[in-house]
Amino acid sequence: MSTTFRIRSPRLNYDVALLKAMADGTRQEILNFLCAPANQGMKQFSVTDITNNFELTASTVSHHLQLLRRAELVTVERRGKERLYALNWELLRTSVAQFNDLLSMIDRSAPAAAAA
Repeated sequence: MSTTFRIRSPRLNYDVALLKAMADGTRQEILNFLCAPANQGMKQFSVTDITNNFELTASTVSHHLQLLRRAELVTVERRGKERLYALNWELLRTSVAQFNDLLSMIDRSAPAAAAA
């Protein structure tokens, strides 16, 4: 008996966008920097805070943050003229769990496909 698994393409497209955003080394470093827990949620940082920790211009940091924001990996909150960015930990946790489920599904179906 063959079991077929279907992956909904809108979710798959989203996951591809998420992986593309995470694939860049600079964005990985920014995500690592943003991975700072606070009392409730994740600590927030301004573009200046992030720029001061990297050898990048504020414009470059803003560009990378915009791409991470489009992938919903970071959240942004406006406080006056300043924008504060934080890691979207819940989305990251959910996405990792979904990728683990996908890998488990592939692992379970691989022996059946090889035996066929």
